[in-house]
Order: sequence, then C-alpha cells, then structure tokens
Amino acid sequence: MQQNPLKEGYFGKPLKYQSVLDLVRRIVKRTGIEFTSHMLRHTHATQLIREGWDVAFVQKRLGHAHVQTTLNTYVHLSDQDMKNEFNKYLERKEHKK
Repeated sequence: MQQNPLKEGYFGKPLKYQSVLDLVRRIVKRTGIEFTSHMLRHTHATQLIREGWDVAFVQKRLGHAHVQTTLNTYVHLSDQDMKNEFNKYLERKEHKK
C-alpha cells in the first residue's frame, strides 16, 4: 500500500493530530508564514480541482458526506482559473473543426 506522508509518520504509523499541529507550528515559526493545517485541506482541494480531478473524488478524499461541502467550502477558484478553463474550452472547440 502506498504511504501517505500527511497521515503516516516516519515509521508508517498514522500521525497524531497533535503531531501535525506541532509540525505546522514549527514551520510557521521558521518561515514566518502564518497558516494552519486546516488551510492545507482547502489548498489541496483547490489544487486537485485545478489538476482536473472530478469533484466526487475530491469529496471522497476529504471525507465529506456531501459534494456541496467540498464545492462551497473547500474549493477556491480564482478569476484566472475561470480564464484558463475557458481558454481550454476554446482550444478543444478549435481542434474539433
């Protein structure tokens, strides 16, 4: 089975919630960049959608009961994302001619 670095520690055992919090605190202290471990879930969901994942798979990965939770709370698409998708649409449309 493939190891998940955010859920499994060095020895392959699941990381405890407190271990993740401690790791994030150390990173914040070293870098001065303020973030929380929960913010990483939002970023991860958005990145998966940007990479073309179907929202149903993102929902399952995050453990949400409802796809609307994933879409309305966790996925944060920008105006640039919209432009990029529209440009992809135009390219596909041109290739069909």
